[in-house]
Amino acid sequence: MVSTAWIIENIKKTNSWANHRAYAEKSLSDFLEFAVPIRIENPTLTQNWTVLNQRQRVDVNDRSKMVAGRGSPYFDKIEKMIQTESHIIGIFGSKYNSGSRLFASKQTFNNLINTNITNNPNFSIYNNKIKAEKQKIIDIENARLTEIENARIQQEEFVKNARLAKIETTRILKENNDLLREQLFAKQLQSQISDQQITFNEQTNSGDFNETPITDVNLSGGCSECSELEHKMPDGSMMKDSDMEKEPLKVTAGMAGIAGIGIIGLLLYSRSVKK
Repeated sequence: MVSTAWIIENIKKTNSWANHRAYAEKSLSDFLEFAVPIRIENPTLTQNWTVLNQRQRVDVNDRSKMVAGRGSPYFDKIEKMIQTESHIIGIFGSKYNSGSRLFASKQTFNNLINTNITNNPNFSIYNNKIKAEKQKIIDIENARLTEIENARIQQEEFVKNARLAKIETTRILKENNDLLREQLFAKQLQSQISDQQITFNEQTNSGDFNETPITDVNLSGGCSECSELEHKMPDGSMMKDSDMEKEPLKVTAGMAGIAGIGIIGLLLYSRSVKK
């Protein structure tokens, strides 16, 4: 059974209430003030009853009841109740289509009124509003989830970039440290070479090697030693073959410098290959 409270609550959701407010309010007022009390007294009467009894003095369904046909107070009261209820049914919609009119005329108000709101075209405005509100909630939730996902992606990207930056920084620091070590080694080597140069010069100047360059060789003097070939050494001195066999070749400052430059060049080449 459809309650009066349900009618009052849901009539405000109908298209008639949205588009024809005055008509809906008048129909609801007549229904509450007139139709409801009479329906309580006559729960089974239908539109078909009015058709059958409009010219009868007694009720065709109950011969003990006096009807007196259309124009009598009782008949007119029942007919007005049916008409008032039909306005409410028009606002809410009927369970039966126009093709079932004869069958519908035999149904009471409770059996005729369509109480399905969700799939009811008479509630399309309300349903679209509810649908839009639900969609808005869904959109807000989707936006929130998207924001969370974007924040997660950004955090992962930040962590990834930080890790790569740390790796790159470590690599650069290692290369710089390797370069500094190589430069320090080259500087130490150059310092050692310079020290050797100074030592060699000091020894040369002090006469420790006692080197006297031979600039002129007399082959006609008859000296047995004069027939032996002499060679000019890198430091400018002259040395006989026999002396070269007795003494090891002295490393001059120039030769030491050339060796040092070669070592430094090798280090720099190795450095370029690493890069």
